[in-house]
Amino acid sequence: MAISELKTELEKLHDASFGWALNCCRYNHADAEEVLQSVYLKILQGQARYRGSAKLQTWLFAVIRNTAITERRKQLLRTLTAIGRERKTEPEDLNAQPAAQLERSEMQRRDFASLNWPTSMV
Repeated sequence: MAISELKTELEKLHDASFGWALNCCRYNHADAEEVLQSVYLKILQGQARYRGSAKLQTWLFAVIRNTAITERRKQLLRTLTAIGRERKTEPEDLNAQPAAQLERSEMQRRDFASLNWPTSMV
């Protein structure tokens, strides 16, 4: 399929694609926009190629889903890395500061809960 044809078809599928990206990103508009932009770049740069073995919409939605999963993993890795760095700077004797330990564990629980994992990706 020529790039001009592909662009035309992608424009026709944009609303449905954004809806699917929203679903994959737990209805976070900013994340969905980021994912869809990444998908379009992948397609235009040739990193994702439509070979015609499936319906274009099916292929496009698979690229969107896979990109959303990759972005979610990167976000989790950044969060876990930040938590690891925070732990390295903590005092060794946690028993000496029980209030600080409780506050820290509560903050980590909130950070992890805020990741908003979609049930389809867990």
